[in-house]
Amino acid sequence: MGKKRKAGNRSAKQAAKGKPRWMWAGVLAPLVVIAAFLMVRWLAPPPSSPAGAHPASGRTLVQPAILNLLERLPAGASGSGANSYRGGPLPAGGPPLVSRKGKPEVLYVGAEYCPYCAAENWALVTALSHFGRFSRLHYITSSMADIYPGTATFTFYGSKYQSAGITFRAVELAGNTLVNGRYPPLESPSPQEKQIMARYDPKGNIPFLDIGGRYVQVGSAYSPALFQGLTQAHIAGRIAEKGTPLHKAVLNAAAVLIRDIDTVRGAK
Repeated sequence: MGKKRKAGNRSAKQAAKGKPRWMWAGVLAPLVVIAAFLMVRWLAPPPSSPAGAHPASGRTLVQPAILNLLERLPAGASGSGANSYRGGPLPAGGPPLVSRKGKPEVLYVGAEYCPYCAAENWALVTALSHFGRFSRLHYITSSMADIYPGTATFTFYGSKYQSAGITFRAVELAGNTLVNGRYPPLESPSPQEKQIMARYDPKGNIPFLDIGGRYVQVGSAYSPALFQGLTQAHIAGRIAEKGTPLHKAVLNAAAVLIRDIDTVRGAK
């Protein structure tokens, strides 16, 4: 698969305790994005500390205004250098990864406690929203007992994704709150998925992403430090705001994912 690119990640084996590691990611779509951005700003509560803004447990449905905003964001950040991003997945040499219906599959393995998963999920949701639509997607924060505590994000646990062109398979390994020193297990990868992870990610680091068997990413494309002290609404607003670090990181990472998914779909 060539040289491994350094990226932020968490060992999946740390689901029993908690301990960490880290990488980085047009013109804003006109009036629709601006209107959605203003709506998100209006919905956002005043900034507060991570501990006060993000309860460490509980899943709440994503606000439609935020999901609509992410669905309308452009593929890539605005401004010079927007196309110079080289993070994200690397080419893989494995067999094609397809669903039972023959559609290319995007496989994600992560955990709710993981701050690197929390960061990467913003780019992943943005990219996947270009090909389909989520329902039952929930807010969550990463563990308050880990590095980058309370990173605001999404959980794919219990969510649904519909797309005419691709299949999205998400495995959330564990929750975000320690119970007797362990994060409670949520889901398990299938035997085939375990083989895929063993081939490209023998250390079991997360997040893990396989795009159609042709591209693989281990770790986040940018640091969770970018999200510290921000609620989901504030994060969405800053991603939509041209020139902010989150705009550049998330949208450029999403653009690479979109490009790779398009490549896999075209090769089908």
